[in-house]
Amino acid sequence: MSNPFTAVLAANIEKAPRRLTPFHMYLKLHYLSRVKSEYLRRYMIAKKSYEDATEEDLEAGLVKKPIPVQLRTEIGLEFWKLETEETRQQIAQEAEDTHLKALEAWEQSKQVPKTPLQFHQ
Repeated sequence: MSNPFTAVLAANIEKAPRRLTPFHMYLKLHYLSRVKSEYLRRYMIAKKSYEDATEEDLEAGLVKKPIPVQLRTEIGLEFWKLETEETRQQIAQEAEDTHLKALEAWEQSKQVPKTPLQFHQ
């Protein structure tokens, strides 16, 4: 039988920040300025073709319901592949730097003061 307090303690443990892949950092930085308009355009086209599809087309699998997350990822990947190798390396370095800063802040937040003086600093 599991201890109910263990579940409560586990829920309060803050996990270390995750490192974004260079591609995900690219999306985070450039989604609004580069990817979003193309995504919205293609999503509306895919949605319209799905809504206008006949039963035969749907059953045959010729038209599939657009999945927003999947479509955003596909379009983002197209944009990512158009970037130069130098740009990709810069974004990879930025992802690494951002992760290291977040990890450092997380580790500092985990330090518990051992004296009253440390607590008030």
